[in-house]
Amino acid sequence: MNLKTLRLAAAVAAAGLAAAACGSSAASTSGTSAAAATTTVAAAASSTTVPAPAAAAVKVVASTSWVAAFAKMAGATDVAYVVLLAGFEGFAQRLKDASGSKAKVEAVATDYDPAKLGPEVLRLAALLGTDKAAAQKNVDAYTAAFAKASADVKAKLAGKTQTVVAQAFVAGWAMFAGYTPVGTYGPMPPTPTEVANLVKMKPTVVFENVHMGGGADVASASGAKKIDLVNFPGDDLDLTKVITTDADRILAALG
Repeated sequence: MNLKTLRLAAAVAAAGLAAAACGSSAASTSGTSAAAATTTVAAAASSTTVPAPAAAAVKVVASTSWVAAFAKMAGATDVAYVVLLAGFEGFAQRLKDASGSKAKVEAVATDYDPAKLGPEVLRLAALLGTDKAAAQKNVDAYTAAFAKASADVKAKLAGKTQTVVAQAFVAGWAMFAGYTPVGTYGPMPPTPTEVANLVKMKPTVVFENVHMGGGADVASASGAKKIDLVNFPGDDLDLTKVITTDADRILAALG
């Protein structure tokens, strides 16, 4: 199996996520750190470090393309040995169980903020026993792309004040654009009471997670502009393309 198989595993599991999302018991996340989603690593080994097999690619199974992108950045190229999954999926326990009853579970935070992404990718590289220097190079390239895009968006939106409400997993894009969210919702769809409370904040913009939704009622009731932002990368697992896509969508709506 190769990276194509890793992408396929992520796509299949992501489909399971979409089907199971409404049944998730994950709690609503608030605050400006809400963009982080907790991921767990189930490793069928007694040690927290999983060395790469000699002359073989490090193998992982990823539950979503976002998680798979972290694995790719850390140096994983194939499927097996380690199971990576985000704890809010409805099928998470079944995927973990499939890795073996002695599987070790470890938390890894998925986030687009380079200050959070970098340490997690490097820690994952150490966990998988991949080339740390190569992982650092990937992190550095991502960090440079994020910083450049953020600076460009902020410059073009300078002086354009907005009151932002955001879906929890895309709240970080508000800060990327130079704003601080006044409120967040999700990952579960907001209740009527939660919608009413968010409307009271008089948002002018709703940063929506296109993969999960939930912000349409807030936008409709408040008259705010809704911007559909991407949270998961595509089949190429390229996180820098997510940066470009979301920057373009923010500028198209607000620039």
